[in-house]
Amino acid sequence: MKCVSVLKFDSSPPFISSDTVLFRPIHPINGLRCRCPAGFTGDYCETEIDLCYSGPCRNNGKCRSREGGYTCECQEDFTGEHCEVNARSGRCVPGVCKNGGKCVDLLVGGFMCQCPPGEYEKPYCEMTTRSFPGQSFITFRGLRQRFHFTVSFMFATRERNALLLYNGRFNEKHDFIALEIIEEQIQLTFSAGESKTVVHPFVPGGVSDGQWHSVQLHYYNKPNVGRLGIPHGPSGEKVAVVAVDDCDIAMAVRFGNQISNYSCAAQGTQTGQKKSLDLTGPLLLGGVPNLPEDFPVRNRDFVGCMRNLSIDSKPTDMASFIANNGTTAGCPAKRNFCTKDLCQNGGVCVNKWNTYSCDCPLGYGGKNCEQVMPSPQHFDGQALVSWSDLDVTIAVPWYMGLMFRTRQGTGTLMQATAGDFSTVNLLISDQHVRFEVFLGSERVAVLGFLQVRVNDGEWHHVLVELKSVKDGKDIKYMALVSLDYGLYERSVEIGKELPGLRLRALYLGGLPGEGNHVRDGFTGCIQVRFNSNHVWITLFFTT
Repeated sequence: MKCVSVLKFDSSPPFISSDTVLFRPIHPINGLRCRCPAGFTGDYCETEIDLCYSGPCRNNGKCRSREGGYTCECQEDFTGEHCEVNARSGRCVPGVCKNGGKCVDLLVGGFMCQCPPGEYEKPYCEMTTRSFPGQSFITFRGLRQRFHFTVSFMFATRERNALLLYNGRFNEKHDFIALEIIEEQIQLTFSAGESKTVVHPFVPGGVSDGQWHSVQLHYYNKPNVGRLGIPHGPSGEKVAVVAVDDCDIAMAVRFGNQISNYSCAAQGTQTGQKKSLDLTGPLLLGGVPNLPEDFPVRNRDFVGCMRNLSIDSKPTDMASFIANNGTTAGCPAKRNFCTKDLCQNGGVCVNKWNTYSCDCPLGYGGKNCEQVMPSPQHFDGQALVSWSDLDVTIAVPWYMGLMFRTRQGTGTLMQATAGDFSTVNLLISDQHVRFEVFLGSERVAVLGFLQVRVNDGEWHHVLVELKSVKDGKDIKYMALVSLDYGLYERSVEIGKELPGLRLRALYLGGLPGEGNHVRDGFTGCIQVRFNSNHVWITLFFTT
């Protein structure tokens, strides 16, 4: 919208007449007029025109109205601005193959695109997916001044906190939008320069599980409605709706708090004098350059993958960026790992983040379901299993492992006491696995996996290996703790007291308390194995 100066003439003064002359003075007046952008009309450009009214999309394409234009969603085998190109019966036209792809006419009719090497996808050699290592981002053209827009994309990550998208200037005094992951949940922050609004939908289990998740942002200005119920342009009330995954947006926004906390979509409003969101500046995915310390964005980068970016229902080619700062094409961490018969004994292979897992049938466990295991035992938080006077000596290398699944954020998985004063703890604390070694009341060693939330209801595997390492002329004893079959590993020095001690007691699922009560009880299922002198022993137990 542009305001231009115009010259008008006031013809309201009366006529001056005589027998031979008829005269009326005309006074010039300087005025202003709005020159409207495409898709708007009215004295103040307050009326938006639905440019889909003329049915511009051909071959049964679906027209989606957007601010200042429209987007045609084409049927399969059709492409082009108006779905006018038929890939099955038409011929090559300039620009139909993207990113240097070569168009080849087929003898039987139609055409095909021969794509260059790389992560270009058929049929038109477009790129839909990119990987984001740490401290990387990619830049696209900004959304600019808007009364309404939609943005949607998919992402996969294991990060609990990350910045997905930012559009606006690089300070907190102007309009901006920011989509972030905060403690495994999606959060939108937006501002029209006067105040800041936060919108945070919630999905059980969060979005940091390494699987693909979708997010959709819809922003609009509520219209001014006149006495006759007719809208007269946008008001100063701005609305943003954010939805995660497969969500009934209207149901979640209106009745989410009333139906079992169905909150996969949320809405935020902001009121001010401005009637548009001025998103001057680039659209950034996955991170931002250096920003002032007081800028209201909590995260500045993203580690993971994004795909299927769409703006106003129009897919964006991820190779059509303005600038690329460290991102790469494709997503190797989400490739298909289940191409071979990896899972044994009837196990079902499931792709995960940069690996796979096997859903094992009852009686089997291990990375590939290769181990015969006792049936999982269920713990309700008020039960435990214990062994005493075990004929087991801790002789390095020494292993202790278990599998578990839970929805609880705290609880004891296993505790082993050795000698008179040594204790080894394996527990869940604040949703994460933690390993501890105590000598009396003194904690000798501790490590955790803060990057992995394990109360997601999925099976997790923990293996503890006690081993010796030469340090010059000395020998150090270390604990190597592996989570989910080596996907995460950490080690810590444990002192010299444990090796050579005899196990005194072993507790599973909780610790004995006063009056036959269980303290720090675990709720979920456990399968356990440990070994002595390199021979694996499976513990069968009942509760």
